[in-house]
Amino acid sequence: MTGIPAVHVSATTSDNVAWLLVDRVAMTHPRRTAVMFEGGRWTISELYVQSVHFAGALADRGVGRGDTVVVHAEDGPDWIAAFLGVVRRGAIAALVGPGVDGLRLHDMVMRANPRIVISGAPRISDDIPQISLEGLAACAREHLRDPGLCAVMPYDPCYMLMTSGSTGASKWVLHRHRDISGCLATYGRRVMKLHPGDVVWSVAALATSYGLGNSMYFPIGLGAAAWLETRSRDPERCALVCRDHGVNVIAGVPTWWARLARHVREGRIDPMSFAHVRLALSAGEHLDGKVWEAVRAATGMRIVNSLGSSEATNLYTSDRVGHPTPGNAGWVVPGYQLRIVPVDGVDAPAGQLLVRGPTVMAGYYGDHEATDRAVVDGWLHTGDVVEPLSNGSIKVLGRVGDRIKIGATWIDPARLERLLLDVAGVSGAVCMSVTDDDGVPRLVAIVSAANRDVEVRARIDALVGTFPKPEHPRALVVIAQMPVTASGKVDRTQLLDRARAALRAPTHRVPHVA
Repeated sequence: MTGIPAVHVSATTSDNVAWLLVDRVAMTHPRRTAVMFEGGRWTISELYVQSVHFAGALADRGVGRGDTVVVHAEDGPDWIAAFLGVVRRGAIAALVGPGVDGLRLHDMVMRANPRIVISGAPRISDDIPQISLEGLAACAREHLRDPGLCAVMPYDPCYMLMTSGSTGASKWVLHRHRDISGCLATYGRRVMKLHPGDVVWSVAALATSYGLGNSMYFPIGLGAAAWLETRSRDPERCALVCRDHGVNVIAGVPTWWARLARHVREGRIDPMSFAHVRLALSAGEHLDGKVWEAVRAATGMRIVNSLGSSEATNLYTSDRVGHPTPGNAGWVVPGYQLRIVPVDGVDAPAGQLLVRGPTVMAGYYGDHEATDRAVVDGWLHTGDVVEPLSNGSIKVLGRVGDRIKIGATWIDPARLERLLLDVAGVSGAVCMSVTDDDGVPRLVAIVSAANRDVEVRARIDALVGTFPKPEHPRALVVIAQMPVTASGKVDRTQLLDRARAALRAPTHRVPHVA
């Protein structure tokens, strides 16, 4: 594709995310590769033209400033063009992970109150227009008109993310146009430091806060390229694209990194596939020091761990690139402020982490009470329980509310999980409080082990037998692999269903659950 239409620039159009990421670069470096995918790539000028055409197709459907457009589709170049097309119109892109379906999809769509839904799912509502991403792309390429770049202000709404849903009901998190520029200026330029020639691969889907950054605005906004994964996100697939397609930055999550190390040990992946990877990142959940060491031993990669959230659409702590250390979540990213406040059942100086900075959400869409609880005087209450370390970094201990009281004893599930992970053959562990049918909170342990033979089970039982009586799980479930959300986090909502079923079992002990 050739031909970059002239763009009128004003103080307000330059605040539009589409201008920040694509328009300005397309005029100066039109041949720079922006996105790569199986079978092809788009330059920044090609992405620009496609986003203009998507904006035209949306304008033909009446989408304009302030409207909400739900984007529910698989990752790929058209997904990014559609997102940019939405924000070019001054509309709000409400992002739903491709794995969300059924009643949960219907609930999220209805709460977003969209003008139109971009989704290939069965008809969600008779009252809301719906078109698949493929259908909209076909329309965009037939109607090649440019409706113009909508003028916006920095604080105007731009996109909405779903909270991960890993611990309960998801909520819409509303972000503004200025937030992405804030992400680029902080974590992007201070930690990632991407440059032309870098290619980023993300385990998290585009519709998540982690994936949106790693597969779109960080690489495109910093002059690098994003590899858009349209196949599997298994470690074997990552190894292939690193070896054959020049991927040299990997953004994973702890569960995925543990799988990668195990697959290398088992001979399923050649560790030399990662020889040219210059930056290995982890976020989403606590990265245990044992996983960090396992990846280093298996591949030589030294993971840079970080901490962030959908509510901040960014990572606000990070380990030091070039000198990472296992077991902590790093130091505050320049541009943010941190505070630690007391939490019941947690000994000082540990407590809940509060964050203030340029990318904290405008609020939970349609839920003012939840917003007022989450953001107080500009401080985001993250829900993460952290411990300050002597070197100025922090260590994640768990989540507020994770600690439970059995009788008169506080129980720390995170500590029990770390002990279970020490068992040979165990790849994941989650301990959670579950209310049984009598209304009594019970401790349930769920362990993943690829080889669920009697020896592994015996080792787990032996360890649990050494726990103090109040810490004995009322039920123990062994599964082959932990379920994960679109962001790659352990899906605790699915685990909760398994845990409740285990408590209802006659023996309160489940030998194996597929």
